[in-house]
Formats: sequence, C-alpha cells, structure tokens
Amino acid sequence: MKPNSIAGITCYVKDLSKTAEFYESLGFRRGKEEPDRVTFYVNWFFVTFIAQDREDDAELRKEAELPAKGSGLFLYIKVDDVEDFHKDVLSKGLRPVGEPTVRPSGNREFVLRDPDGYKLVFSMPALSIVSSRSSSKSARRRSTSAKSLSLCVGLATYFLASSGVVKCSSSAILRMVPRGFAVADILAFRRT
Repeated sequence: MKPNSIAGITCYVKDLSKTAEFYESLGFRRGKEEPDRVTFYVNWFFVTFIAQDREDDAELRKEAELPAKGSGLFLYIKVDDVEDFHKDVLSKGLRPVGEPTVRPSGNREFVLRDPDGYKLVFSMPALSIVSSRSSSKSARRRSTSAKSLSLCVGLATYFLASSGVVKCSSSAILRMVPRGFAVADILAFRRT
C-alpha cells in the first residue's frame, strides 16, 4: 500500500465570509462555492472551509465546535520570497506570529494564524534568499545561481571531507546540498 498524493484538507470555520476574505487576500484561488462551504486552491492543493454551524452530522459537529482549531497542525505554503510576502501580509493589516526566521529544516519561514486559529507557515529554502535577493533579470537566472551555489557547497563539503577537515560521509554530502546548507553549516560538523 502506498499513498499517491495529498490532495487537500477540510477545515471548520465560524465565519465563512471572513475566512474567504482572509484567504483571498493571501492569493489563494477561490474555487467551488456552496452556501455552507467554499474551496480555495494553491495549484492543485485544495482547502475546503465548512461553516461549523451548518454541520448536520452529530459526530462531525463535535469536531467542528472544538475551541482549538488545528491544534498541533501547521500548513506549509511555499512562496518565492518570504521577506516580500511577509511585508505584503503586514501591509494588509494582518499580524504574523513573528518575523521570518531560518528554522532547523533549512527553511526561512513565518507563521500566520487565520481567523479561526489555523496556522499557516509561509516558507522558502534559506538558500534561495541568496538568489532571490540578487539583481538578476529573470527567474531562470536566479534558479541557475541557486543551483550553482548548491553545487559549490557540495564540492566544498566533498573536499573538506576528503582532506580530513570534517568527518562526513558521501551520503551526508548529498543530503546537504538539496537542503541548502551553507559552508558555515558544513564547518560546524564534528571535526576529526
């Protein structure tokens, strides 16, 4: 048994129109609408919001009326430039939990709660900041710069490991590059 993909999620909300306005302001694409629900998309992934007071099923209604919506759940949303997106969020009068920061995952991200308390994490790979902040003329050039930097980091790690400066297996080197480790991160590995 193997899942094919994750298509979307369903969230119960108190005020359907307020929720719809919030997600539209963030750039989610509005999809199917019914009196008790509305669906939004980011590419193919959907989020369907259901008015909690319109749920007829008794068991589902208990779930819908829980006070801590999405407790422990974070919905990650990739953006091209997390700093610019954060500024846009602030300009709309929304209040993120904090500033964009680099997390242990290697992503630069910030959290924004929706009107019902569901947590949205807007993120981008920290390595991408170097290329997105450059004065390149096209997305292709930024992408090429990021790939070149990844290649340089991988080669630097290889040479440091092969010369005995750091203890690092070749599989660890391969795992580092896609996660966007910087040379400083490589040097932080346990020395031999």
